[in-house]
Amino acid sequence: MNFYSVAGINFKNIASNDALMSSKINTMVSEGWDLAFVTSGVESDAGKGDGKGIYITRYIFKRLKK
Repeated sequence: MNFYSVAGINFKNIASNDALMSSKINTMVSEGWDLAFVTSGVESDAGKGDGKGIYITRYIFKRLKK
């Protein structure tokens, strides 16, 4: 869900995304996946007039052997 709306940051969507990701991670772990790494990345504002940035979190899983 989008973090931003016409009025600015949408904190409801941030909380909703957090709950969704936590649920997905817990489901994958219960299905035999192991959360191996969590990495974050940022492409920040490119200077005057840009006003944009991208923030991303990557969740790297590995399948546990049975």
